Amino acid sequence: MAITGEISPFTGELIEEIPLASAPLLRVLCQVRWPNVTRLDADFDAVAQKMGSLLADDFPLSQEHQELEFKISPQGVEQQTGDKVYQWSSADEAWSLSFSRNFLTLQSDKYTSRTDFFSRFLSCLEVLEKVVKIPLVDRVGFRYVNRISEPLDMELLPELVTSDVSGVKSHEEGVALVHTVSETLYEVVDLQLMVRAARLPAGGRLDPTLAPVPEESWNLDLDASFNRRMPFSAPEVRDTGLRLSSLAYAYFRSVIQDKFVEHFGKERS
Repeated sequence: MAITGEISPFTGELIEEIPLASAPLLRVLCQVRWPNVTRLDADFDAVAQKMGSLLADDFPLSQEHQELEFKISPQGVEQQTGDKVYQWSSADEAWSLSFSRNFLTLQSDKYTSRTDFFSRFLSCLEVLEKVVKIPLVDRVGFRYVNRISEPLDMELLPELVTSDVSGVKSHEEGVALVHTVSETLYEVVDLQLMVRAARLPAGGRLDPTLAPVPEESWNLDLDASFNRRMPFSAPEVRDTGLRLSSLAYAYFRSVIQDKFVEHFGKERS
């Protein structure tokens, strides 16, 4: 499942996949969404409970909550309550699986490799196929969320990433950069990649679901998606997720510098 040897659509060069022992990767997730399904509308709780039982060995912890939706209005960002979500987690809470009437999301805060992640995702999709027939997929999405906040790392930022995403600019004396946020959307064949890069002050955050840090931070959120309908098939959804992760990684490799690989390629105490 490695992508070394593929041509990057961003650089035209071969992609070299390089493991980073101390990568500043905060969160990785993959989600599949589908339209309303009659069986889930009629019997969602029973389906979810059966899924939970089949997943219990890998996800022994469970909870229920309401999906949070954020609506932007003239008054600002408003938080609204959505549908019920069942969430199952690993014993160490490093992995979680969220299930609602319209989506299934696997999330990890301790990502190690693409192979491991998508092996787990396929297992979850196969359980879903066992308990309910999902006829169509609306969207498959994959996100890498990166954050750098250590003071030394922030000082090195211009040497770690390119100016396209660093948010570092020179100013006259007396002018200080408070924060900068950029958003760019790419289309690559039938896939899309939303890139959000931000340099934020202490306490700032790009994603309301992530806890802020007490230091200045640099953030890179890569959100790749396939937004066409297709029949639901666990292997095909997994394979689409792999394509999306490859696209996001290709962009990531195009904006990091050799110093980044050297700096984050070593184990940290």
